[in-house]
Amino acid sequence: MERVGGRVAFWCGLLVVLLLIGMLASAQRRSSQMDTSSGACAFRIDEEIKIVISYSWFFVWTDVVDVWLKLSAEKKNGRDAIRINGFGKSRPFYDWFYQVRDTYETWLDPASLRPIFFNRDVNEDGYLIKNFYTYDWGNRRIVARIQRRSKQAYLDTIAITPSTNDVISLIYSIRNIDFSKLQPNERFPIELAIDDKVHALSIKFDKTETIRVKGMGKFRCIKLSAKMMKGRAFSGKESMYIWITDDDNRLPIYMESPIKVGTIKARITEMKNLKHPLTSKVSGRE
Repeated sequence: MERVGGRVAFWCGLLVVLLLIGMLASAQRRSSQMDTSSGACAFRIDEEIKIVISYSWFFVWTDVVDVWLKLSAEKKNGRDAIRINGFGKSRPFYDWFYQVRDTYETWLDPASLRPIFFNRDVNEDGYLIKNFYTYDWGNRRIVARIQRRSKQAYLDTIAITPSTNDVISLIYSIRNIDFSKLQPNERFPIELAIDDKVHALSIKFDKTETIRVKGMGKFRCIKLSAKMMKGRAFSGKESMYIWITDDDNRLPIYMESPIKVGTIKARITEMKNLKHPLTSKVSGRE
């Protein structure tokens, strides 16, 4: 894999998987189908998930980045909160030419699942990004501190709506969607805050189907798709897909997306402390 291809793949790999996991959540808030009560919630505080990101370039598939998502109960700014820690690390072989150490964290309000604070600390082969968001829902804004590479950090204020999220807060909101109220091919707009901007995206509920996941087996799933915004990794024409387990856990079991150079895939390889039985699984490891 050449360095250019590797740079594109690694730079976007963790962000792609987080975007794919989370893209439906804010639309769900608009349609008032999300139930965040403790009994109905799809996850528990001590849940852990491991995701492996794979990259294809010239027909060769390889696992390149491991992502861990862990939940815990904490205090944030004097309030009870759910802390979600996402950490991405390149595998040892790829550390030699492109090292990834990415941290994405969100603290959520336990009742509404709205974010309170967000931290993005990206270190990808010396390319540094740091974002700190403090959510001010009363004034519909994010107070942000943004830093890129060695440039001076700056403060900014970002206008938001009730359906705005960061990439991590989206992840766990999607898992409380009642998909039985959605129709095939139904589309929803969403808004996603990245750096100092809010981006409008569109997602589609495609269908239900059974898929094989490498090393995990077969699962009944809900398939979603979306067009991603144009940027360094995307031309704006790619369709990204995510398969959510069709059970009460709503796990993002498998994801894939073409990018400008190659294709990104992501799959869950480990899960601990699930709140509900994994009834979507129809066969063992394969």
